[in-house]
Amino acid sequence: MLKRALRVAIGLSALALTASGAVASGSAARDYLERARAAAREIELSGDQSAALRSIACVLAHHDPRSALDIVGSMRRPSDAARGLAAAAENLAGSDPAAAEEAAATAGRLLLRIASRDQRMLEQRLLLREVAVLGDGALPAVSELPPEEGRLAILLGRAASDPAGVPELLESWEATGVVADRALGAAAPRLAATDPDKAIEMAASIGSARVREGAFRAIAESLPPEEAAGVAQRAGDGVVRSGILASAAARGATSDVESALLWVAEVAVARDSALAEVAVAVAESDRAGGLVLASGLPKLARRWVVGRVAVEAARSEPAEAEALLAEIGWHPEAVRLAVARMAVADAERAVRLAEDHLAGESRDAALAGIAAKLAVSDPARAADLVWRIDAPRWRASAVSALAPLLARDDCDAATSLIGLVSDGDRACRLRAEVAAAVAARHPETASRLLGSLPPSDYRSEAALKAAGAILSAGGTTESALEVAMIGLERDLALRWLVPSVARSRAGSPLNLAEDIRSGYLQAMSLVDAARAVLGAGSKPRQAPERARQVRPIVEWEGV
Repeated sequence: MLKRALRVAIGLSALALTASGAVASGSAARDYLERARAAAREIELSGDQSAALRSIACVLAHHDPRSALDIVGSMRRPSDAARGLAAAAENLAGSDPAAAEEAAATAGRLLLRIASRDQRMLEQRLLLREVAVLGDGALPAVSELPPEEGRLAILLGRAASDPAGVPELLESWEATGVVADRALGAAAPRLAATDPDKAIEMAASIGSARVREGAFRAIAESLPPEEAAGVAQRAGDGVVRSGILASAAARGATSDVESALLWVAEVAVARDSALAEVAVAVAESDRAGGLVLASGLPKLARRWVVGRVAVEAARSEPAEAEALLAEIGWHPEAVRLAVARMAVADAERAVRLAEDHLAGESRDAALAGIAAKLAVSDPARAADLVWRIDAPRWRASAVSALAPLLARDDCDAATSLIGLVSDGDRACRLRAEVAAAVAARHPETASRLLGSLPPSDYRSEAALKAAGAILSAGGTTESALEVAMIGLERDLALRWLVPSVARSRAGSPLNLAEDIRSGYLQAMSLVDAARAVLGAGSKPRQAPERARQVRPIVEWEGV
């Protein structure tokens, strides 16, 4: 383990920042991280100190990985030191592979100090994913994971950062079976944006039918409709192939109806659903054409299409939307959605349709939707409409949309509306939202509203939002801090205010951070300030999003 004394100066002269604005940001980040490291030295609790140093090292590693290595020796917690070493290794791999492999190996040795075997194994998998850029050089970093599991972790990490390199790595390891399938299944969809042909070839080589079909579906969704339809022919599963064709048809219908209909004709599963989606897509530019396509569908499917077309037409053609709603018998859900969109163009018609053709909760839901839409263009009229809503939950929904907007010009009117919300906790949350909304123009009013709320998470969150709004509007750090402290103890308020000051350049983050008594909170505030000025390159990787469905399955399918 690297053992070096902490130094206040950490030498960030090697930051790779060339543009003038970036150079200035790099200089500011250097100052913030230097002070953060000095603050970390004063932290008494070893766990807090270790966590703070890890955060500093991980930000620093993107710009000066050797200086990041210098910090690792002072971390007391093995997992923290491993994270810092992994970040440095990843960023050293291109310029000094030997140093990167040594850093990864050191991280692996440190992880052996973790007592819990399950936690140790989890950390080792994470380490391999983080240093996947090293390929074979990453494997010696762990000693407890079975080789196959270790290779899979590296391959999955490589799939995220360099999907095109996965097949070569698989070949060098002669990996097959589950490991190869999972790696290719993760890499192929990521490669589709830059090299779709290679991505399709990669997906076709997957042995597992389930993984292969999932990869084809994900690739198709990222390609233009005509290319996606070609991918569908590679899919062996009828449901997957039909789903890809239906999605391609719906996406391509606005520009090439003939091709879309040919693709629908090939759909073997849920063809009516696919044609309905195409009809709706066509109706966006050719309303009559979309309705003609829907005329051959079963009754419920046709009603669904006409309802969707009515909702879209309501924005610009309220009278036509009304006629279409009448054609489908004033279906409650279609009416509710249509009148909300109709509100801005023809509020009187929207209210009349809601009150004439809906009742009970459906009526109140529709009126709430109208009020929410009117809140932007005509808040006074929307406020009048709220009084006509009987159901408490829909009245509260309308007030939630209206009050923060109304508060910008008339805070008293907004708070009066909140009195219509019967749920006490929800009413308090709304007062917090109103406080954040008015803070930029009326900080005193925001302070009064926040002060009237009980201590709670939403009060703390609103106080920070209000403080940020004050800074963005050119207010002083003193007034922002005063508002933030209504929801948070002084050190915590300062901890979260420092990064906001760095982003808004409303003052000196360093001077503000000096007032934080807690070394840990001071260090973390300055690390976040450095992230704020350095931008996305210094942020942790986001977790991957869940795969989107290829298309919705309409509930009436098969009727």
